[in-house]
Amino acid sequence: MKTLSSLPFRPSRPVGQLCLCPLFLGAFLCGGGAAQKPSPKKPRTPVVFWEASLDEALARSKRIGRPVLIAVHRLGGGAGRGMLDSVYPEPDILSLLREFVCVAACGEQTPPIETGPRKGMSAVFLTVTSDEHRAALAAVRKRYLGDEKIVAPQHLFVNAAGHTIEQEQGVLSTVAFASLLTKVLDGAAPGWRPEVPDAEGVADDGSDDGGVPWAGLFDKDESVRRRAVNRLVRQRNKSMVLTMYRQLGDPAGRALILERVRASKKLDWAGQLIRVGLSDKEPIVRDQAAVTAEVAGMPDLLPDLLGCLQKEKNDASRCELLRAIGACAGGDKAAIKVLSAALKSREDKIRLNALVAMVSVAEAAEEQLPQMISVLVKRGLKDRNADTRDAAIWGLGQLRAKKAIPAVEKMRGKIRSGRGRGRRRGRSRMLLEGALLRMQGREAPLWDRAKAGVVKDRIPR
Repeated sequence: MKTLSSLPFRPSRPVGQLCLCPLFLGAFLCGGGAAQKPSPKKPRTPVVFWEASLDEALARSKRIGRPVLIAVHRLGGGAGRGMLDSVYPEPDILSLLREFVCVAACGEQTPPIETGPRKGMSAVFLTVTSDEHRAALAAVRKRYLGDEKIVAPQHLFVNAAGHTIEQEQGVLSTVAFASLLTKVLDGAAPGWRPEVPDAEGVADDGSDDGGVPWAGLFDKDESVRRRAVNRLVRQRNKSMVLTMYRQLGDPAGRALILERVRASKKLDWAGQLIRVGLSDKEPIVRDQAAVTAEVAGMPDLLPDLLGCLQKEKNDASRCELLRAIGACAGGDKAAIKVLSAALKSREDKIRLNALVAMVSVAEAAEEQLPQMISVLVKRGLKDRNADTRDAAIWGLGQLRAKKAIPAVEKMRGKIRSGRGRGRRRGRSRMLLEGALLRMQGREAPLWDRAKAGVVKDRIPR
């Protein structure tokens, strides 16, 4: 028989430990005195995220590379409901269940939740409706169980192709269920094992989180999700970040993981996470991935970035990709060709960001400096858009392009005599004067802030 010490985690409390609530203890000591009204319980985060159908579960399993757990329950019997109420909520079980794509299959009608954000969902299963878990049982019966009498509870494990890999019938203790889940994961998803912190771990705000940092990733409360992401990103086992990223259905959650990874400043491990983010179907996630690639500056990401730019239709996302390409390009000729082509775009913001990307190329590859300066002078300073011209001026100042001083001084005369709003012209003049100082080998006050005024990042770097 397996003991708790033989499992790959430390439970938050001994299995089967009894807790005497104050109400029961008081009644016992006082010989059955008047019962006090118990305080209302806080609503809990759903124990498990159940997929809406078997087909959706198989599709997600194929996408994220995790096995499917089909949990067949009969609620009329106390045994099946006992697992739902006492075994599944265990923090250590919950952390293992998060590694699966889960389907609840139950043929009984369950009452709906009547208020709150989950209104209409099953009051038992919380993330699916009664009709959905009943339809799931019909699909499971048709595909796996046939017309034979169903034993419940039972747990059926299948791979992304829908083939059965394990099956267990009957009620399972916490230890036995944890052993079963671990066995399936070890066989179906090698390398899955997370680094589970001590059960006494605390969240960033000091509150106890039961030692399961990723449970909060699925919470409706943004502050809870953010704390969970922060803890996830700090895990020494970085493969867990990608594992949990793939399980998040909410694009805002996936974007948040990329944002916090970028903020951590330690990005040498994040290449695969960025690649997955670049191929996301949601623009907000793709944009965060592109900005993270720009900050990381990894040359091996360049082929992925170039491929994504070819397919990207959203102009704002194309701008982020151009910046990332510039940061990862080094002296790559194919990347420089793509940036040069972007300077012919009709969209002002595309041309502006292509110029900023060329500055990154010149900073990383000194042999490209003359060519990039030439582009900034011949294309950037003559652009029809004032913001793009300012970007070219900033770029020349950033590169301390001494040979471009005559061209920039010529721009000074045009700005002084040109038309336009006074504030706009004043900003351009200040930028130009700072750029000239740097090009002359001197320091310009507040130059570090100049780029922010020119580029106006949508997403903070």
